[in-house]
Amino acid sequence: MNKLVIFNLRTDANSSVLAASIDWIEEFRNHFSVTDVISTHVGKTTEVKNVRLLEIGGGSQWARIVAVLRLTRFALYLIPRRKNYLIFHHMSPRTAVFPGILFKAFRIPQALWYSHSSKPYSLMISARIVDFIFSSEKNSLPVQSSNAHYVGHGISLKRFGVSQPVTNRKNAVLFIGRISPIKNLFDLIDEVSLLDSKIPIKLIGPQFDSKYAKELFRYATEKGISLSIDDSVTYDKVPFIMSQYKYFYSGMKLSVDKSSLEAAISGCFVLTTDLGTQKLSGMRKLWEINTPRDLDSIHKQIQFLETISARELNDFQGFVRNEAIIRNSLEKTILKMASLMKSKL
Repeated sequence: MNKLVIFNLRTDANSSVLAASIDWIEEFRNHFSVTDVISTHVGKTTEVKNVRLLEIGGGSQWARIVAVLRLTRFALYLIPRRKNYLIFHHMSPRTAVFPGILFKAFRIPQALWYSHSSKPYSLMISARIVDFIFSSEKNSLPVQSSNAHYVGHGISLKRFGVSQPVTNRKNAVLFIGRISPIKNLFDLIDEVSLLDSKIPIKLIGPQFDSKYAKELFRYATEKGISLSIDDSVTYDKVPFIMSQYKYFYSGMKLSVDKSSLEAAISGCFVLTTDLGTQKLSGMRKLWEINTPRDLDSIHKQIQFLETISARELNDFQGFVRNEAIIRNSLEKTILKMASLMKSKL
């Protein structure tokens, strides 16, 4: 069986942001013999059956030097054994540069998954090194490459496939992610303030800037909106939380936020103006089929959904969930990537 080595930023089942990579590793095992997963950090309680989890570290300058030495040692171990091996870099363009350049010299096929709006130098360099670049959607890959393939996002239906009728949910807007300016949370408050009947907002995530969170509270109070902020939760709790809310907000621009697709599969209506997120979440098709006008703002989207019948709401929810599953199921996404990667052997 073909063998796969995965380079991953963080392999931690308890991570609030990157725990989904465990689902990816498990699904890749249906197509490859996954021998090693190499990460800057490995959770203390994280285990994947029959897979070596290697932690290289990082952070301080000295720790980075040690990490490079560990990567070099692993590359020198793998290169003589390279037959039938493939390399997959998950959101890790740095390792696609090094030791990726060594793997390229010895013609070991490599693929990079990248889905984010930021454009680091390592991404621009790695695009010239790897054989494939995979991303969820065109706007989520800020470099141009003839090797680019857009395959949706890999969301586990085992984890997020359970839903309940939207009419049994809290009539409120949920956001899960970093509480930071890049998420455009002030825009959400502005949009909700334009509604005739304002609905509550619930934010869940790490607060790296307490001043920013306090400003959100102050602004929401000025606008007469009920706002609550909770600390981040472990990934295993996210599906249940999403299943309790009618709306989920994604404020990212020119980038598809994975949590918005998890929310769509969980049965939330995703509020976003980003066309890529609308497309992958199924919301774009919902608007095109059911509305005669362009719902180009968050408050217009909410207003429309607040005026339709309970029966229509449940029908729309089912439609969106089905579209999101078709575009983003973990099984289909991994199958597309695995098939292309195997073609290089």
